[in-house]
Amino acid sequence: MLGGDPPQFSQLTSPHIFTPTRFWKDNCCPVRWKLLIITSLVAALTNAGGMRALVYWLIDTTECIPSPRPHAIFALLAAPVLFTTLACVFVYRHTARRRKLQAALTALFTLVSTLAVLFAARLLLG
Repeated sequence: MLGGDPPQFSQLTSPHIFTPTRFWKDNCCPVRWKLLIITSLVAALTNAGGMRALVYWLIDTTECIPSPRPHAIFALLAAPVLFTTLACVFVYRHTARRRKLQAALTALFTLVSTLAVLFAARLLLG
């Protein structure tokens, strides 16, 4: 090799070179389930807690029939959208492959988990 001869193909390939087939079967990259589930649960708890806090602060309960202020409805809808978007961006930036699929799964899991947390809180707190 030092004499000017080009390297042989067998010298270029090594068993220690990273290849996707070495770590993943059939070139299929796994979904990062731990990241998706943890991020979705944190975002769902933040969504549900934020919505409960906004209901507590923005809706006037001193009246006989509580009526929400006009900006309260927008805030109640904007909070889950904001935190779900942040969770999706976080997952998108922290995965290398299948980014769009994992971000979409995060959004789906977050919204379903948010509804489940709100329903459970309604049952438990009355």
